[in-house]
Amino acid sequence: MEDALVAEARVPENRGLSQVERVVDTFVAPSKTFADILRSSSWWLPCVLVILCSVVYGMTAVKKVGLSTMADNMIQTMPKIQEMMASDKAQAAAIHARFERQLSSGFYSTPISFVIGGFAIAGLFMATVNFAFGGKSSFWQAMAVFWYSLLPLAIWYLLIVVILMLGGNNDSFQAANPVGTNIGFYLADSSPAIKALFSIFDVFSIWIFGLQAYGMAKVARVSFGKAAAAVAIWWLLYSVMKVVPAMLFS
Repeated sequence: MEDALVAEARVPENRGLSQVERVVDTFVAPSKTFADILRSSSWWLPCVLVILCSVVYGMTAVKKVGLSTMADNMIQTMPKIQEMMASDKAQAAAIHARFERQLSSGFYSTPISFVIGGFAIAGLFMATVNFAFGGKSSFWQAMAVFWYSLLPLAIWYLLIVVILMLGGNNDSFQAANPVGTNIGFYLADSSPAIKALFSIFDVFSIWIFGLQAYGMAKVARVSFGKAAAAVAIWWLLYSVMKVVPAMLFS
């Protein structure tokens, strides 16, 4: 009996995954990461990593491309804005300066936007999967799913940083669609609305969507199909919000 108690005491306690292990498993074994969220809904490490990579990307874009060039490239995709600048040359400089300010504020407000957006999206995911599809997720579990599913975005930011550092497409850099991981990037001769529409079909966006659907299925204890439907509702709204401005200014 005593030997049995000693042997039992030597069995290591299952303490779950560390934050670093969760991050690694998000890429190689996502089922482990999302299952572990049921044990602990901590999400600080992916939050730090994604925000840090976004800041590095913003600083690199400003340094290697410049706000003026980025504003020029953005305006070239908006025929109506070009017409306004051509017809009112007195206001052209002011319009250009406004685009530069918007780009600058967009880059440097990204960390705040991520944090606020994380709370909003986690709430939407939780409410949709719980009330519409009978799920059982908590808000903090949905928040953890959001941040871990966003880790591919860190890779996306770093990919752009590498391309910019190598001088890949600095002169033609488009802040709205900076790298060729989607169909819209290659439709240079198409209308802005068509390019915006096809930019939705991005490798990294699909990857993130898949992780979000899989993660919500795990924490809410519902089928992958139900979780995917819950996530797809909000992805569809996000996609519409991307395409409509391009339609208005094309």
